Amino acid sequence: MIGSLGRKRRYRIRVRVIPGVVVLDLASDGVKSQLTSEQVSELQRKWGDVDMFSDVFDNLGTAGQVLVLRDRQATDKVFVVGNTHLFFHRNATHVRLLQAHLLAMAVKHELDRFQGANVFICGDFNSFPDSGVVEYLSSGMVPGNHKDWYYGPQFKWDSQDCADIDEVVDESAYHEALVDEPEWGERDELFGLGGEVKRMQPEKVDMDLGVELHHGIPGLRHTDLPQYTNAVCNFKAVLDYIFYTPRLTPVWSLPGLTDDDIEACKGGLPYTCYGSDHVMIATEFEIST
Repeated sequence: MIGSLGRKRRYRIRVRVIPGVVVLDLASDGVKSQLTSEQVSELQRKWGDVDMFSDVFDNLGTAGQVLVLRDRQATDKVFVVGNTHLFFHRNATHVRLLQAHLLAMAVKHELDRFQGANVFICGDFNSFPDSGVVEYLSSGMVPGNHKDWYYGPQFKWDSQDCADIDEVVDESAYHEALVDEPEWGERDELFGLGGEVKRMQPEKVDMDLGVELHHGIPGLRHTDLPQYTNAVCNFKAVLDYIFYTPRLTPVWSLPGLTDDDIEACKGGLPYTCYGSDHVMIATEFEIST
């Protein structure tokens, strides 16, 4: 339900889908279509022995969806909506950063077609509030020396790795390892969810391992964050977000998970009455006129 600022009543919008719904490939085809040849060449050069296509993106099945909706009653109100579930691996922050860019650029393409449209970008981003993904979508840019590019020259992902990701792993230290400088030693073995990671010596690491990205969607921000949106295997965090543009005003949101909720569910999700390790997030917005 979306309301209109300045009016006392709210109304339920009826929308129709404008032709041109896009199912966006967030693997190799998406990279090739949304990054410039100069950006691809720069990443290939910086990542050395890791081929970003054959070693990583050719082996991903991640997708995003972008659709354009128009209010049937107020036909001047158009909404461009991007939704996704980004790839997860402890050492794939750079992959998620690129996937977020691919989705944002696809949304921007539709925004250019429908000038003045309202924008939502939402989903399971598998990213913490202090991650490069959230910083990028919120600020509009990310530099090439951001910490989330760190594993670009090391991370590989193949079909065998896909078969290994169901192993139960203690992720309790996940947040600390991402916030601080990269850790070295046995502690990193906690995060062995498949994927080949070639260790480099710290003195040889050049932190300028990415490319500068811009998405060009003005004023994008996320709704207020709940305490948690995910809780599983001794791990709890906010990983899911709703981003929106300025003429939309959040008026109500589902509460998310709390510590009490997690305790009541015997320490995490899924639980007997809830089949996912993520809770649904939803927000009601008003539209300024």
